[in-house]
Amino acid sequence: MGKLLLGVGLTLLLLCRPEDAANGAREALCQWYYVVAPSLYPFMALMPLLTCPEANRCYDAALGRLMRRLFGLPGSAASPMIVGMIAGSPAGCAAARAVAVAEGYTRGQLERVAMACCGMSPAFFISAVGAGMLGNAGLGHVLLRSQALAQVSMLALTRAFCRDGEGVRSSANDAGRNPVLTIVNVAGTMTLFGAVAGALRMPWLSLALEVTAGSRWLCAAHMEVRWRLAALSALAGYGGMCVCAQNIGVLRDCGVKPVKFVLMRCLAGALAAGFSLLQTNGVGSGIPSIGTWTVSISCILAVFLAIPAVLRLRKTIF
Repeated sequence: MGKLLLGVGLTLLLLCRPEDAANGAREALCQWYYVVAPSLYPFMALMPLLTCPEANRCYDAALGRLMRRLFGLPGSAASPMIVGMIAGSPAGCAAARAVAVAEGYTRGQLERVAMACCGMSPAFFISAVGAGMLGNAGLGHVLLRSQALAQVSMLALTRAFCRDGEGVRSSANDAGRNPVLTIVNVAGTMTLFGAVAGALRMPWLSLALEVTAGSRWLCAAHMEVRWRLAALSALAGYGGMCVCAQNIGVLRDCGVKPVKFVLMRCLAGALAAGFSLLQTNGVGSGIPSIGTWTVSISCILAVFLAIPAVLRLRKTIF
């Protein structure tokens, strides 16, 4: 009954304010066309290579002991974590789903990995928010470091919340899931939430609905830099309902509970905000110097991630 009432209410809202809804949907589609699709599709297209059995064996050999001791997870869980840190959502959850089905993860293990690898990409933090909205790429590095620390912390903290021992089973959708359909689903989700946000005419509500519009609102608000960074970290960690809906759509038939997923992402947002405040504590202007080590580490991780893909290609071609 609740879903029916929500659907009727949103339909009436869009019918009452069609022009505002159309403008919001148009803006969301432009963002998808110019930003999301070009940056996300290459990783989605490479997903079968990055999560193949050969890749999982490489990750388990290199990081298996560390992952099991620190987080109680197989070494193959490193693959979706790295994909999530480099490509963002929903690529991280798509990789987690693929690895969980291939390696026979339990539902609890899939929940833990998925809830920790569905953040935003480095390009979003450094280019879009840091350089574009705040005029300082160094601030984007602060946000990116906060998210990385929060994601690693989530792997440890979720041990107490995700203990489901039921296995993740392959479904009919696994064979048909492909990067094109995933990208199109992202476009549809962004268009829907963009239309609703535009029809509501409440800019502050974008904090709950859409991470990019919410980030713009926070960047325009009058507050100290360190508190603005904390708020941006919290918003990116949570991701907004639009990003949460994209990730939940990828995990829909794997048994992951949507409410639990959203609550865990709220916890990730709180952790990211705390790490942001720790980084800017004691800085006079609240603006740290621009560092390059984050980009360097991202490049190293990208190379490490590409090694199994190259091995799989060599085996397939030759």
